[in-house]
Amino acid sequence: MKIVFTGIQWCWKGTQARFLVEKHWFTLLEMWECLRRVANRDDVLWRKVKETMDSGALVDPRVVWEVMERVISEVDSENVILDWFVRNKWNKASLEKIIPDYEVLFFN
Repeated sequence: MKIVFTGIQWCWKGTQARFLVEKHWFTLLEMWECLRRVANRDDVLWRKVKETMDSGALVDPRVVWEVMERVISEVDSENVILDWFVRNKWNKASLEKIIPDYEVLFFN
């Protein structure tokens, strides 16, 4: 089961996700944590992410999705929670290229 948690900051998405990780063996992928983690790897994509983050600029959304596609391909669990943003049609279409079967929980 793939579940996308989305909503505003401080709406308890992370708390609920961690509960599912601890009690029901989900794997949690938080977008910005994945970016920070991969910024330490040594290849062209990861260096691009690190340089952008180190400069204080926002990482280009297309690069974010490329990173997330790579990170998801490395996960061996069927039960994954994605703490991501799905705010527009482009985000949704990009996500569906990576994960065609998912459910969304919106936290308000």
